[in-house]
Parts: sequence; structure tokens; C-alpha cells
Amino acid sequence: METKILNYTFKCNSDIDLTCASQSDDYIKIKIDINFGKKVKPEPIEISWFTPANGAFTCWSPLVFQDRKLRPNWGKLETESRSGHGMPIQCYIGSDDNNRASVYLSDVRTPITIRSGILEENGKIEWKLVLFSQLIGEISEYSTELVIDARQLPYNNIISEAVKCWSDKEGASDDKPEAAFDLLYSTWYSYHQRVTDAALIPELEAAAKLGMKTVIIDDGWQLETSARGYAYCGDWKAAKNKIPDLKSFSDKVHSLGMKVMLWFAVPFVGEFAEVRERFKDMYLNDLREGQMAYVLDPRYPETRKYLCDIYENAVREWDLDGLKLDFIDRFRLTDVSKTSHPDMDTESLQDAICTLLCEVNERLNAIKPGFLIEFRQGYVGPIMQKYGNMLRAEDCPQDSVKNRVAVINLRLTTEKAAVHSDMLMWEQYDTPEDAAEQIINVMFSVPQISVKINELSKNHYDMLEFYLKLWQSKRDTLMHGELYAKAPSANYSIVTAKDDDNLVSVLYSEKLFIADKDYECITLINGTGVLGLYVDGNNLNSSYSYDIYDCMGNVVQSGETGLVSIRYFDVPKSGVLIMNAKK
Repeated sequence: METKILNYTFKCNSDIDLTCASQSDDYIKIKIDINFGKKVKPEPIEISWFTPANGAFTCWSPLVFQDRKLRPNWGKLETESRSGHGMPIQCYIGSDDNNRASVYLSDVRTPITIRSGILEENGKIEWKLVLFSQLIGEISEYSTELVIDARQLPYNNIISEAVKCWSDKEGASDDKPEAAFDLLYSTWYSYHQRVTDAALIPELEAAAKLGMKTVIIDDGWQLETSARGYAYCGDWKAAKNKIPDLKSFSDKVHSLGMKVMLWFAVPFVGEFAEVRERFKDMYLNDLREGQMAYVLDPRYPETRKYLCDIYENAVREWDLDGLKLDFIDRFRLTDVSKTSHPDMDTESLQDAICTLLCEVNERLNAIKPGFLIEFRQGYVGPIMQKYGNMLRAEDCPQDSVKNRVAVINLRLTTEKAAVHSDMLMWEQYDTPEDAAEQIINVMFSVPQISVKINELSKNHYDMLEFYLKLWQSKRDTLMHGELYAKAPSANYSIVTAKDDDNLVSVLYSEKLFIADKDYECITLINGTGVLGLYVDGNNLNSSYSYDIYDCMGNVVQSGETGLVSIRYFDVPKSGVLIMNAKK
């Protein structure tokens, strides 16, 4: 079928209703309604149309990291979305950081895919929207709203409008515990599955001295071996040769002033788990070659109760303050689970995922209000933000640029969530300046530290201490201030957070900072990899005293400046310039 609405012609492989819900200059909202006439398991429905590219220079999507090239229509940019994965939005952006063409949907629950690419014949953007892009349960009708936005506003404004649309619809909570914003130590890169109480307690004593207030005990606490994989997941018993008395361990960590979080792979029941047979008819998948774990089907109340009981018992028995709930995006229907069963209390997998997380959230917060729950990038969309209060960047070991892009993507698509970096690690032979880049690139998130602190060289320790103190002193501005990330095409060349009195800016691939007005304190971090920064002070009226620090916290230069024009400062690689307005 073909439908014309204003200047757009929509083609669809099914009979659906498309109507204009609202419009203004360069903006249209379209209502999509589908009546199947009876309950069916819908096949994918494809809707395609074209928009002008309007000088698009780069593209943006929540799970696109460094690769922001414009794709051809035969190799389209693909964005997947469902309740437990992604967000349904794509943006085309000009070289001026203004929007050129953006598309997003109001529905963040149903499996949806957006694809787009440049048509060689005329330079237009070809869009394809796929509804029901993965198997879902039976439905008789469906509706959503499609927004096509060509207003040349700052790209982050368009993303903010989409986020507000989703938040208003899903009711995401703004009430995030302050502990979710505390510095954190993770055991993953530093210890992997070789976690033991004997090794960790001295390490956490050192972490506490550096201001870290939470530890995540990652994968390994439940395994007698240190072999990778998930073949033993599902029983969730403490390994006797790792941390046999988790309650005693938790008490020791609490005495350091730190909270304790424990890792769980939520959907997995391994092929060697004791409970494997108990749930043999309640899995979403069959084991295939190379796989080591089944995925529980949360549409069964028995599986949800089992998981909730496991977590509640762990929290009560071991006095835990939070959980790292991993692999939620692995819940998906397959050919072996596409039919319903009388023992299920819902046919919708997406609804079942939400029911599970809601039950977990309610039960654990009843034990400890403000309970910490970490989710990982991928499953950090508008619905997930109701159930998790710590949203971590996707795994990217030692990749500081991806970590930067990942956390900024998260900041742009959340409102008040505690965005966390992927765990930070570096090589022991790195220069302190190179090692500092791991922290510099995630300054606008909560850094998760995952190096063996007691084995650091003095230079590395001094660098870590300096940057963690700097982050803590600027935390309110960094995490709650107004954020602007320039040039997504350049992996965000300058990122700035500011409030009424403070401004913090990290210069990644540009050396010139342009001040917009006076602040009590301006902090500029040199993430360019080379010596020197320039400051354009034409908009400043105050005089400033300044100190320049190297990455280990040593003052290398001090002075005063009126900054009435562009001035050069000898800020070392990975160093910091702090300017304080003179009274």
C-alpha cells in the first residue's frame, strides 16, 4: 500500500493506517494504527519513505560509537529497539552540529528496527521502519507515533525531545540515590574470575583511601574454577575457594565505608547447573554448538519467582547494597519459544522482562531503600531506566575513545541517571600521561576503576589520586550540570558541563576553548594528546588567577590573566588548567 502525507510518500508491505497527528515547519508526527482483526503473531511490517539529506554530515544513534559515517542505502545504518535493548531513534547532523533529519518512535517496548542510508541516484535519505522485527506474542491491534524532524536545531535538543517523549510515556523515575554517583571499584579487569577475599580486602582498603565508596564483585565469586563462560550459572552459590563467607566479607567492606554489589548473569542457566532440569521446559533457547547456557523464559511466573528469591536471599544473607544485573538483552524469542504455554501469565516477552525487573526492584528496595542496580549499555533504554539506577558503558577494555563516546551517548539519552564508564584499566608500562587518558575520556561519567591499586607505580598512583580528587571536587557539575558535546562526527571533540558557578571542559581534539561568560571557576583538561591549550576570553569580564597541573597533580605554572583575547597556556598532555575568578 502507498500513503501520501504532506511531502512524504510512505510505502508499506501491509494494510495499515497512517495519519498526521501534528505538524509544523519541518516537523511531522504520524500516527500508525494496525488492526489485525484477530489475535495473531505478526510478521514484520516494513514502512519506507525518503527525506532530503539537507546537508547531512554525519549520523547518530544511541549504540553507534566511533563509526559515524553516512551509509549508502544498500548498507544502511541499523538501529534496533525493544524494551530490553536500544532506543528507536536515528539522527542526521550537519557539520554545524545542527539537526538535518531525525526519526524516532514513541514505542520503546516492541521489537523495532530503523534503517537508513543515502540513495546514490539523488542524495536523499531512504528510511525503512520495521515493526515486529523480532518474534512477539499474539496481539490484535497496534499503534505508535512516528516523528520525522528536519528542524535545524542543535542535535542534542532533538535527542532531548525524544527522551522526554519516552520518559513521559514510560514514567521513568528521576529519584536516583546519591550513592549511584559515588566512585566505584570493579574487580573485573583487575581480577577477572580470580576474586578472593584475601586479595580483595587490601585492595579495597587502598580504594577507600582514594575515595571509592562502592565495590562490584564481578563474575567469578560463584565459580570454583577461573574458566571463562557461563556453563555453571544459575545456582548462584558462593565458591568455597573464593569468598566462602560473603557475609563476613561484606562486613569487612562495610567497615571501610564502602558498599558491596554482586554480579549476576540474569537469564543464564548453564549446562552444568544443578537447577538445569528444574526449568527444562521453560527456556527461550536450545543449546547449540559453542553455547554453554540456556536463557530462562520470564513469561513463566516460576522463573521470575526463582530469580527474585535468589536475589532477595543473597541481599538478606550477605547484606548486599546492590546488584550488577547482566545480560538482560539476551532475553529474546526463538523458534523453540515462539508458542505460548498455559503456565505462562503473559504472552509478551517484553512485558515479562518488565514484570521481572519491577518485581526485583520492589523486593530489593523494600529491604534497602535506594538499592543500587547496574545495567550495561545495550539495555539502558527508557524502560530500563525505571529499574536500574546505574547505567554503565558497553565493554571496551582500554579503549578510551569508545569509552568516551559510549558515556556521552548515555548522557544524551538519559535525564538524571548515574552514567558509569566501562571499567578503567591501563598497561603497567604506560606513561602516566597515557594512563590518565583512560580517566580523562570518561570525566562526564562515574569512573569505575579496575586496576590493582597496590601494584601501581608511584607515578600511576599519583595520577589516579589527582584525577579522582579532581573528579570528586567537580562531581556536581560533571554529573548534574548542563552538558554539551561538540562534534559527534569527531567522537565529541570538546565536552563541557556547567552550572551557575562552575564550568568543566575537556578538549579532546580541539585546542581552543571559547568561554561563553564568567564563572567562579573554569577547569580545562587537556585531552588532545599534545602540549598546550588556547583560551578565547573575549566574553570574560573578570580577571582570573590560574594554576596549571600535570597529570600527577604537580603545579607547573601559576599566574594571573585578564583574558580579553585569545591566550595560549602551556598545559601539559593530560594536564589541567584551573582558573579562579578574582574577587
